[in-house]
Amino acid sequence: MAYYLCIVWPTQAQDQPPGNCGADQVLRADSLTRKLLALFNQNILAHQTNKASLDLTTVYTIPVVVHVYHLGEAVGTGSNVSTASVQAAIDAMNQSFRAQGAFSGSQDVKIQFVLATRTPNCQATNGIVRVDARSITGYQVNGCSTTDEPMQNNLRTLSSWSRDSYVNIGVVHKMPDAAGFAWFLNDLFIPAQYANGSQGALWGHEMGHAFNLYHTFEGDNGGTQCPVNTNPTTDGDRIGDTDPHKASDGCSTYSPTSINPCIGVAFGTLLQNIMSYSACKTRFTLSQVERMRYALLFSRTGLINSYGKVPPVAGETSPTAACVVSAPNGASAYFGINTFTLN
Repeated sequence: MAYYLCIVWPTQAQDQPPGNCGADQVLRADSLTRKLLALFNQNILAHQTNKASLDLTTVYTIPVVVHVYHLGEAVGTGSNVSTASVQAAIDAMNQSFRAQGAFSGSQDVKIQFVLATRTPNCQATNGIVRVDARSITGYQVNGCSTTDEPMQNNLRTLSSWSRDSYVNIGVVHKMPDAAGFAWFLNDLFIPAQYANGSQGALWGHEMGHAFNLYHTFEGDNGGTQCPVNTNPTTDGDRIGDTDPHKASDGCSTYSPTSINPCIGVAFGTLLQNIMSYSACKTRFTLSQVERMRYALLFSRTGLINSYGKVPPVAGETSPTAACVVSAPNGASAYFGINTFTLN
């Protein structure tokens, strides 16, 4: 089991999500996850002592692969979303990360995404893998929920590429308890109904989680308390320029001049943050940009120089595999070696 963050997405007419995310429960139940996140946060704090070492100017282009787990429909029908829709969703997500279009008031993360042009075995691809997932017991009826980790792992076993070279995005036919969720420093899942160009904030939000951003209201204990913020770099969302607030705070209820009861000052642009639950998400902050770039530069460096974004050339051949890795019980979100001991 590993730690994921999910979001139950509001409609344009409401801010308060109709349910809760199970990330906190998963974190409490999984000691390995707590250790992994603790190590990452310690590394960030160590690097933050010398911010001059953090490159904030280079634009990084990251390859993504979209796995469409459909129900056997023709391409462009039902859960087997069209190539144009997938491309539009990537374009909209890029706008959220590059402070363009509706996100022009945001900080530019200077990370952008392209559909992969090369498979792990050096074949040409359009970056979309279409898989009939009806063979997975329960998928056609239940879809993929945020808490059904066996289902997620079964989908990954059908199709998932190396997280070291690609960001994997799973498009599922139905998600009964959320509008998307992501695993820290790993993959994300989006229901087919939101795989289009109108959901840039949703895709940006989930990709933010994949690059290790928490919700801005992290620590509100299901909306029952204001998050602790004694030390903004270690409390709540661990971001110094996002004030603590509750998940229920939303743009349709509160104005920028309304007082945030958690700190006694005006909300300002806080509720426009892409990592909130509000309906007017358009902004990342500078500290969020820094945290995502730390995640890329110190935890997912393989994405930077990945050949997944370089089209193969004629006559190129892939190396012969020295071994074949199998996962009879399903590939987890963090498939691979995760711990070892030297005497």
